[in-house]
Parts: sequence; structure tokens; C-alpha cells
Amino acid sequence: YCPISTLTFLTAILNGGLPLALFELSGLKELFMENANIGGTIPPYIGNLTSIEHLSLRGCSLSGSIPDVFHRLTKLRALELNMNPAITGDFPNSVFSGPASTLTTVYVNGNNGVTGTISSDIGNCLLMNGFAVEGNKMTGTIPDSIGNLVNMQQLFLSDNDFYGPIPDTVATMSSISHFSASNNRLNGTIPAALFSIPPP
Repeated sequence: YCPISTLTFLTAILNGGLPLALFELSGLKELFMENANIGGTIPPYIGNLTSIEHLSLRGCSLSGSIPDVFHRLTKLRALELNMNPAITGDFPNSVFSGPASTLTTVYVNGNNGVTGTISSDIGNCLLMNGFAVEGNKMTGTIPDSIGNLVNMQQLFLSDNDFYGPIPDTVATMSSISHFSASNNRLNGTIPAALFSIPPP
């Protein structure tokens, strides 16, 4: 057993991918690798980090698909995989299941190649206050269940291929301060109730 609970590598010149030994740190609670240029892929062993609460791999030159193993990370509060333009494959909707009761932020924006849809399970994440997937190739509709997220403050869906109407339920996100859904294939009307949300 290794007692390390936090690892931080910010703006470092690293390479060789994520070391497999990293995923043996069962007590790791926080991993910050940001702008580290580490390269490689995100291995499915990331699901072994069952104590992780904050996982940030932002701007690490990662590529390949995101393994859909986040249902195993039941303590996860924040997931940041943004600014890795070579990441491809479907958005990992399992992040809305295992850690649903703890999850507050998910940032997978600016990756250009992430596909898939937003599962209706997002509505189970009642503590979520930030969700950003703009600048990808995601599709499907905005689920009605998103209205369950009464703590949501920032919701960024722009520059994807979402279609259909903006659900009326967005107006029940009573804490919302920033909502962006431009450059999609949305249609219909903007829910009038969205303009009558009281200030948070």
C-alpha cells in the first residue's frame, strides 16, 4: 500500500504515457496532470483508482478513446479531460452512474473528436455545477433530465452536432449563470421560462 493521496504535475515536460504503476495507487484522492505533454492513451486501469475524488488530465496530449469505466469511481467529484485534441470515441456516460451522488464537474471540452450522446443519467448527478463538452462531435438530443440539475451553474454544449429542441426543463436549473449551445442543429423555440430564472 502506498500512502500518497495527491499527485501534481503542472506544466511539466513529461513523455512516455501514463505509467501503469500510477493505477496501483488505490489510496490516491487527487491527480493533477495539466499541460504535462505526457502523451499516450488513457488506459482502462484508470478504473482502479477507486479512492479518486479529483482527476485532471487537462492538456496532456492524450489520444485514443476514453475508457468507459467511471462507474467504478464512486467518490469522483471532478473530471477534467479537456484540451486533448487527439482524444476520440464516445463520451463516457458511465461517469453519470457510479459517482452520481458526488460528481460536481465534468470538463471534456476542446477535444475535437469526442462523439456519442449525453445520457439521460446526467439527471442523477444532483450536485453537478459545471458540465462542458463544447468543441467536439457529439450528437443526439439534450435530455429532459438535465432539468434535475438545480445546482448547475455552467453548461457548455456549443460546437457539436446536437439536434432537436432545447428542453423546457432547462428553466428548472435555478442556479444557472452560463448556458451555451451555439453551433449545433437545435431547432424549435428557446424556452421562455429560461429568461425568468431568478438570480442565484
